[in-house]
Amino acid sequence: MKHIIRKPILPLILICAVLFGSCFLSFYQKNMQEGYRQIDRLYEDTRLTFELLNPTDGMELELLPLTADRVAELEPIQQSCRVMECPYRFDEEIGGILYGTDNFSLMAEHYGLRVKGSEVLEFHSWQVLDCLMERGRMEKLGLSIGESFTLYPFDGISNGPAFTMQIIGTFDDPNGMLSEGAIVVSDYAFLSAPKEPKLLFNSNMMYFCYCRAFFFRIDPIYNREYETVQALVEDTLNAPQDFSVFTNARALEEAVKPLERKLNLQEMLDLPLQILFSAAVVIVAILLSLSLRNEIFLHLMWGEKRAKVFFKMLLSVLPMFFVAGALAWCLKSLDLRLIGAGVAACALTLIVPCGKNLVRAYGDRED
Repeated sequence: MKHIIRKPILPLILICAVLFGSCFLSFYQKNMQEGYRQIDRLYEDTRLTFELLNPTDGMELELLPLTADRVAELEPIQQSCRVMECPYRFDEEIGGILYGTDNFSLMAEHYGLRVKGSEVLEFHSWQVLDCLMERGRMEKLGLSIGESFTLYPFDGISNGPAFTMQIIGTFDDPNGMLSEGAIVVSDYAFLSAPKEPKLLFNSNMMYFCYCRAFFFRIDPIYNREYETVQALVEDTLNAPQDFSVFTNARALEEAVKPLERKLNLQEMLDLPLQILFSAAVVIVAILLSLSLRNEIFLHLMWGEKRAKVFFKMLLSVLPMFFVAGALAWCLKSLDLRLIGAGVAACALTLIVPCGKNLVRAYGDRED
């Protein structure tokens, strides 16, 4: 039997087409998956903080504690903090602002306070008249942690009763978010039971039952629906025209939106690229199969059966796909779609010359 020599150009092009297409599509898919993971990490790791502000009075928020509690009990709310204020004085010369809060840990983080002693963050252990004093004020008064002192709450009109308070910790306010000489107490000092000591002793001080600040965090699983959470909070307040919800979600949007636009473009191009590389492999496979027409004719002339010739020609092409697939697998980029498309194109193309009448095949060969 005559030995037939095949030119290696088309087989090499086929191997390169399958290998390059597999590597490119694999890299493209991995890049898209990494983009999705990056967006997920941004939504999961970002801690969105919301703050209620009164647009008619930018300095103070007059929100009833019971209303604040209703917001805090909403399912998406993970942490919340309300802050109330009350002026105080030690004597005629020294005074400041007394802050009451139900979550000092979040308050300290929100205002950037530096607290001495982590144990003071265990808010549940505070007594009604325990307090944290700003370090500069404590040094000015010559006091230290563990000591007690007496102060007088007042509202600028009538003086309230004297209270003996104990210092359980101190803090610095490097950002100047609180007033000078600030003292922080549990909000129970403002909202205590009737039988317990009250800072809000007379009717003139009932003004300080309002929250002067209210902020909260939502569970990260709701980060993608933060606008819905914002609307839910406004509905709970029953007065969206009086209160505005401000959030740091703008930074999250600025980080996520470019990634989402990039992914949307990649999703649009994904299918066309798959079709493009599949078409390239199919075209090369068809050209390779057509180049075997003379060889098919010779086998038929030698009296071999058509089915045998078909499978012999197909098996002669398959090693090229195996080589390309093995190389792609070594590069962790195997794409069976391209290999399947190429094998199918070869099989369909080989059927035509193998099924032709011998006289017709000879005529095609002469042409």
